[in-house]
Amino acid sequence: MHINYKGKDLQLKFNLTAIRQIDKTLGFGMDDVQMGQGIGTLVPNLESGNMIAVAAAVEGGLAHLKKKFGAAYIPSDDDEMFDLLNDVAEQHGGDLQPFADEILDELGKQPATRSMLSEEQKAKYKVEEAQTPVTHQETPMTEATTPMNS
Repeated sequence: MHINYKGKDLQLKFNLTAIRQIDKTLGFGMDDVQMGQGIGTLVPNLESGNMIAVAAAVEGGLAHLKKKFGAAYIPSDDDEMFDLLNDVAEQHGGDLQPFADEILDELGKQPATRSMLSEEQKAKYKVEEAQTPVTHQETPMTEATTPMNS
């Protein structure tokens, strides 16, 4: 999944670094202690097109670039993130919801992040997997290959 930011084509990656960043961003804290648990709010908020959730997903998805290229490569403050979200919304017909749906699709493509999705969305990926043809060859069991023939 890619977005364009300041003329740069940036890949969003939803790896463990991204998930941790999203969890921290959307989590809650008390007395300067961050509790996390924000990842549990990501999916329902993306389903409703919540701008804060979309921003957190973008920030998390770009975290791998921050490590690689430094902070100047990605939005550095809320104003820049807001500009980026406006650009993305314009590219999607003036609405962030289609982009939020793309993020949900990306999460569904990976078995490790698929568990975060709603049951309805998980079912979509189960149907897709069931329709994907199996490409491995099974060796038929014969007397010579059965484990009992030793």
